Amino acid sequence: MLPFSADHGGRFDRGLWESYVLANKLFSQKVIEVLNPEDDYVWIHDYHLMVLPTFLRRRFNRLRMGFFLHSPFPSSEIYRTLPVREEIIKALLNCDLIGFHTFDYARHFLSCCSRMLGIEYQSKRGYIGLDYFGRTVGIKIMPVGVHMGQLQSVLRLPDKEWRVAELRQQFEGRTVLLGVDDMDIFKGINLKLLAFEHMLRFHPKWQGRAVLVQIANPAAAAGRTSKK
Repeated sequence: MLPFSADHGGRFDRGLWESYVLANKLFSQKVIEVLNPEDDYVWIHDYHLMVLPTFLRRRFNRLRMGFFLHSPFPSSEIYRTLPVREEIIKALLNCDLIGFHTFDYARHFLSCCSRMLGIEYQSKRGYIGLDYFGRTVGIKIMPVGVHMGQLQSVLRLPDKEWRVAELRQQFEGRTVLLGVDDMDIFKGINLKLLAFEHMLRFHPKWQGRAVLVQIANPAAAAGRTSKK
C-alpha cells in the first residue's frame, strides 16, 4: 500500500496486492469468530485494513461498521494512478461511517467517489452522506487531539519538574515547534523538514528563533522500506 509513484520505486505489483487482500480476508475470519453481528459495532483503523469491510459486509449485510483513516487521503489526480483504486473505494463504502483527520482528506475521498464511481455526496445540517446500494455512508471529520488534563497532571509530577525546567532553559526566548510521528512513510516527516527549511529560508527573521523538535517513534511495520 505504499504510494504508487516513481519516487517510491517500481511498477505496481499485483502479487503484493493479492497478498494484502488475503491478509485482510484472514483478519476478517478472526473478527467473525468473536463477532456478535446484532449488537456489535466494528471499528476498523487505517490503511492496513482498507478492504476488510468488503469481507465483513459479504457475511453480514446489516452489520454496523466504521472506518477511520489515520493517514492522509490523496487527491483524485494522485489516487487515480492506483490500478486498484475502485476496489479500495468500494471496500470503504461498505462501512456506515468513514472518518478522516481533516476536511481536505475527506474532500479528496468525496472527489474520488464522484469522478470514479459517479457517486455524489449530500450535505444536510452539517452531515455529509453518500448513498451506496441503499445505505447512507456518513463522512465525518475528526481532527487528532490530545488530552490536556492528562498532560498537565504528568507535568506536575515531582520527577518531571526538573525536566520541564531544563527544557524551558534550553529553549528560552525561542518558539518551539513539536512533532511526534511514527517512522512511517505516510506521516510525511520529510515534508515537514522541507517545510521548516522553506520557512527559515523565506522568513529569515525566524532563523535562530524557531526550533523544530521531532520525536520519531519506531515504525509499526517491519521491512526495508519502513526502516529507511
